Amino acid sequence: MYRLILLVFVFILSACQGEATEQPQAQTEAPAVRAKAVDATTAIAATVNHPDRSEADRARDDKRSPALVMGFAGFKPGMNVLDFFAGSGYYTELLARLVGEEGKVWSQNPQYFFDRFDDGTLATRLADNRLANVIDYRKEFDDLGLKENSLDAIFAGMIIHDLQRLTPDPDATLLELCKAVRPGGFMLITDHAAPEGTGNAMALESGGEHRIEDAFVIAQMQAAGFELAGRSDLLQVPEDDRSKAFFKMDGAPTDRFVLLFKKP
Repeated sequence: MYRLILLVFVFILSACQGEATEQPQAQTEAPAVRAKAVDATTAIAATVNHPDRSEADRARDDKRSPALVMGFAGFKPGMNVLDFFAGSGYYTELLARLVGEEGKVWSQNPQYFFDRFDDGTLATRLADNRLANVIDYRKEFDDLGLKENSLDAIFAGMIIHDLQRLTPDPDATLLELCKAVRPGGFMLITDHAAPEGTGNAMALESGGEHRIEDAFVIAQMQAAGFELAGRSDLLQVPEDDRSKAFFKMDGAPTDRFVLLFKKP
């Protein structure tokens, strides 16, 4: 099922790029732009279908749609990317293979992850220099130590809700992330959607629903200096009423928002 969706994604994106060349104002640049887009599409397909990916990771693809998510954001070879609160590294591995030898991925986790959830999966991913372009970046949210304008992109997958309670000043963390992204770079956020009007109320307790309202995230990101550049419904699940924690849904996918922010 997921591989069929991936093939459709490659076909549609390539077709869209072909249509873009018909615009008069882009005629002088269209061939180069089209070539880069096709290269990125091919690289994403190769990344998701890489033979070295674990079966455990592949089993998560249907819920996460990584090819569509990475394609929507614009991740491509050669980028320097921060996988923010990477956890066990599902996206760290995908991003590492996508950016290739010319790029780097900082797989960031706070000590909280290693104390509470680490099962050795991340260490296995990175063992024996398996992903040579990945930096195991163990930093706290209030002390990330990122250089200004050093990143092309940041990925934050289903984690901004946790940021609300794991640091006393999430706004300061987002401000540092914005400073670390070069002008024109981007930050992609996916997260479990909360009902309209709830803000971050469902994200403040460890035993709570672990959800956050997209409007709250947009306001928080804009306050940090980012601009909303796009949003997608590709992870939307209309049948989810947004009232339950993801770990109480018996494996059913949550309704998730996908927000793309750019740094001016």
